Parts: sequence; structure tokens; C-alpha cells
Amino acid sequence: MQQIVNSNLGKRIPKSTRRKLALYLTPQLTIDVRASLLIQKAIVPTLKQEAVLLDDQSKPMKNGLGDIMTTQITRVTEHWNVDNQQENVPEIDRTRGYKYGSDCIPMGPLDDIGLVQRSNPCIRIIGYMKESEIPKSYLIGPPSVLSGEDKSRRACAALSAWSQS
Repeated sequence: MQQIVNSNLGKRIPKSTRRKLALYLTPQLTIDVRASLLIQKAIVPTLKQEAVLLDDQSKPMKNGLGDIMTTQITRVTEHWNVDNQQENVPEIDRTRGYKYGSDCIPMGPLDDIGLVQRSNPCIRIIGYMKESEIPKSYLIGPPSVLSGEDKSRRACAALSAWSQS
């Protein structure tokens, strides 16, 4: 972790990547901070748009000019009826849903709009524990850096004091 931090020392983090949020240290003490990703996963788009056709001996097929024959990649999603595995469910009979435990709750477009609830982004400290007691599954994801609000020296000082405590 220290190597990651050292690799970014002295580098300017663009303001556009820093999100403004509130840090609740205690119920009575809140400071405004900025959060930015320290590192993030690079997603490289696939360049494969065609598939090579194979003959019966699993060798690439060639056309009359001797060029390898290819075909466009297509994706087809099919849903089968639970009661009759041989029957495909038509698209007009399908509905979207969300998993809730072992159940699937059907949701329509109007339900999705109703689920959108905006709240102010924040981090709330609810307790402290030893680092060895934190399950490794909670540490998955890109690390973030918290910095004090640009115009507030008190926020920077409070964040610095909290991080060293």
C-alpha cells in the first residue's frame, strides 16, 4: 500500500476527479472533504469483432482467394420456460426484476424511476476496530484518498488530526 501512495506523491489530482462529501467523525462533528480514487481498474475494450470459421478438422476455413473466412460476432439471449425446458419465452412475456434474497421481485420502468433517491454523499464513522479483525472481503475495490476542502484550513487540520489518531 505504501508503494501505491509513494507512486502518487507530488502528482496533482485534477479537481474534476475529486468528489465533495461530508465526513461524520462523531454525531456532533462533521467536516467537508474531497474524495478521489487513488488507483482504478483499467478497462480495455475488446477489439474482436469477428470470429474465424472452422471446418470439420477445426482448421480455419479459406475462401476461393485463400483468405481466412470470418463472420460477425452476434449475441443472442434466450430465456427458457421453467415448466417446459423445450419452450422459449417470447420477449413480450419477459419482465425485469431484482434479486432480493432467494426471490426475484418484478420491476417496471416506473418502479426504477421511483427507486432513485438522491442523498448527499457522506462517510459516517460508526466505530473503530483492529485492522486484523476486518474481513478481507471488505477491502475489495479501488482505494480512495480523502483530502480537506480546498478553502477550509480547519477541515484539513481536523482530517490530519483524525488520520494520525
